[in-house]
Amino acid sequence: MSGRSDNKSRSLLRHGFAELLKFAEHDFGGTDRQRAALSAGARASAVTQAMDIGRSLAPKLAARPSLNTGEFTPEEMTFEWRGGRIVFDPHQCGVVSLTDAAGRAWLPDRQGLSLGQFKHTLYRSRAKPESVFPEPLPTSRELVLRNLLSRRTDRGVQIVADFDKSGFQVKSTWLFHTANPWIDVTYRLKDGWSDNPQTVEFCFPFAIENPTYRYDAPGAILAAGPKQTGGDDLPGANPELYAGVTFAAASGGGRTALLLTPDSLLLRFGRNVSNNLTKITSMPMMNLTGNDWQFGQGGWNEWTFRYRIVLLNEKFDPVRVIQEAQQFATPPFLQTPGQSPAVSGLEALDIDFSGGPLLAFKVAEDNRRLILRFWNVLNRTTQGSLKQPSGWSRAEICDALERSVKPLDCAEGRIRFSAGPLEILTLALAKGD
Repeated sequence: MSGRSDNKSRSLLRHGFAELLKFAEHDFGGTDRQRAALSAGARASAVTQAMDIGRSLAPKLAARPSLNTGEFTPEEMTFEWRGGRIVFDPHQCGVVSLTDAAGRAWLPDRQGLSLGQFKHTLYRSRAKPESVFPEPLPTSRELVLRNLLSRRTDRGVQIVADFDKSGFQVKSTWLFHTANPWIDVTYRLKDGWSDNPQTVEFCFPFAIENPTYRYDAPGAILAAGPKQTGGDDLPGANPELYAGVTFAAASGGGRTALLLTPDSLLLRFGRNVSNNLTKITSMPMMNLTGNDWQFGQGGWNEWTFRYRIVLLNEKFDPVRVIQEAQQFATPPFLQTPGQSPAVSGLEALDIDFSGGPLLAFKVAEDNRRLILRFWNVLNRTTQGSLKQPSGWSRAEICDALERSVKPLDCAEGRIRFSAGPLEILTLALAKGD
């Protein structure tokens, strides 16, 4: 209680200590299931109340020092980008117009719809057997802008927009890259969530006619939709929600819009109440079916979601898409600064494989070999090679359980291999005897 002289704070602290005592007193795990269930409920309630009290009384963090304004030049909300033009709407905190260097529009000309739009929906009930999404409740569309900053750096144009909507405090940070057709946006949400049936979505509309929607599952790239319409969905699959691993794409007319989603699993495609609009919607938070993914963000009232939009004037290319997704959030291997490498003396890998990504680079389960796992995303056999690392003189093909299948030859310092159509190929490297 030291330093807390006001009665309200002292009362809250007493209540917090009482809840922590309940947390300790209700440790009945390991007795019987009924008592253990009571224990879990009581302990969860106690620790939540205690932490909420602690947060409310914690001293405020010192303000972060402002950036040197001399390093940046202010940008208007309408600015040039890679030879084209972008319009950012402060009233929606999203992009409402985007044209490329050839003057082609990437976004539909629709009032009230923007790229990256935040949407929160409350529902009358949980999901029902006939529909995942029950009847929505009327909600306020009012957005209160708290802060807006735009600046151009060597990397590109950055926009920071802080706003309040539907009880959430939202901080969105945008970066329109100069060197690549990338638009990065990170959303940091605070408060606003409750146990009421609800969803949080981020909407990404595109001006692509008759699109094909695709997304990735473990070891596969799938076309959304039932078999009858050219999709890959199995009979009985959810027709409204899709679970992607790292990306979703809409392609058509020689163009591809790619959305990278490392922090969110659930996706919707082309759903709009009034028209058949080309749109990818990411749903990082929902509690209609028990998939409370927001709690995977490590907090009760704060969450972070990252996205990258990649705009390509080319047909859908599975290799390009996988490489973009891997570069954004899932590098094939890394060495943590300040930590010892997993294998000493190993140089950076020199890989020549045009079929797809390196999925895994790890120490084998036998703790003696190195495992490299490649994914050929093409529907044809693809050749590849790997520069032989110093000291690792033997190479072989393995099965998924890392059991030896056949040896590989090394010629002119490179290990050569072949991956069949859509094959996931596992190689092992071993030191010489």
